[in-house]
Amino acid sequence: MRKIFYILILIAINITSFATATDYIKLYEQTNKVDFTFYNNIDPYQDEDNFRYAYSPYPLFRTSTDLYFKDTMVPHGYYILTPRHYKNRDIVLFKVSGKVSYIIPAIKKEPVPFGFYEKNIPKVKKTKWQKFHDGFFEKMNNFFKSSRKVTPPSAFITAERYEHKYLLVKLYYADDIYVMLFNLIDKNKY
Repeated sequence: MRKIFYILILIAINITSFATATDYIKLYEQTNKVDFTFYNNIDPYQDEDNFRYAYSPYPLFRTSTDLYFKDTMVPHGYYILTPRHYKNRDIVLFKVSGKVSYIIPAIKKEPVPFGFYEKNIPKVKKTKWQKFHDGFFEKMNNFFKSSRKVTPPSAFITAERYEHKYLLVKLYYADDIYVMLFNLIDKNKY
């Protein structure tokens, strides 16, 4: 009897999760553009990131088409995506050569599912020498923690077509997913 009760609860949870599918277009319409810029297009937390991490903690994103968020056009090219929570907004900075080129608000922020990075990011197979080398320097760094740079958090990007004329971009960074929706068609032309 108890097993049947638990099965019914699981079925009810699954039905409600399918019924509450996210309407990204509605979120896109409700999300306002950012009303601020950075002084000299410099991210105020960039120096802190460079000091803390051993290498760039942010993923590189390449787009082969122009992307439109409301009346902001992000031209095709290479961008370093930097998520931030700034002035009570979740935003993603599109950077080129360390300078902020575009500030796009995240239409939604959600937690990364448990085990996502382990399933989607392949692990590098190390030789015995590499394992010894890493272990040795790990022990040495424990003596001098003040000068130690940490490994950046895991990051991952997915992009998919949504409703034929939108591009849904999900930036997985550390424990959060920053969801962005871009229009692929310039509304000003039509």
